[in-house]
Amino acid sequence: MRILMISPVCPWPPNSGDKIRIFQSIKYLGKSSELHLLCPAEEADQPTIPTEIEKACRTITQVKTRGRTRVRTLVNYLMSADPWRVVKFHSDEMKNAFQNISSVLRSTGRLDLIYVHFMNSLSYLAGNAPAEREIVVVDEHNSDERYSQSF
Repeated sequence: MRILMISPVCPWPPNSGDKIRIFQSIKYLGKSSELHLLCPAEEADQPTIPTEIEKACRTITQVKTRGRTRVRTLVNYLMSADPWRVVKFHSDEMKNAFQNISSVLRSTGRLDLIYVHFMNSLSYLAGNAPAEREIVVVDEHNSDERYSQSF
């Protein structure tokens, strides 16, 4: 199975809940599939990619994103109809990288699954709909947060 995984954070070092979950997902899925990872390079002094992640992934694409100030993000949110997390984490660089990688993978064979961590990463698929027979899975890590907000 050929999988393109999109992560809104760099999953290493695995030092917080979301990173640990994504890190473990990569290790598990990489054992039995052709896994391609797309994630941001969050820091200038980005830690070295762990060997176990390099082994699990056929390709790893880290995207340098432009930093935005909190004020700019807030202004964008107030002018947008999108949820806060989508605006906060949106990156044109990540969206462009997704379009490029998915095009290359589709041109060299079938892309079976697009595995998206968090709802905010779904915005990278906008304007680049999945092809026929491609499955999109959204792993909404913080769904319990939404559940508790409903009360």
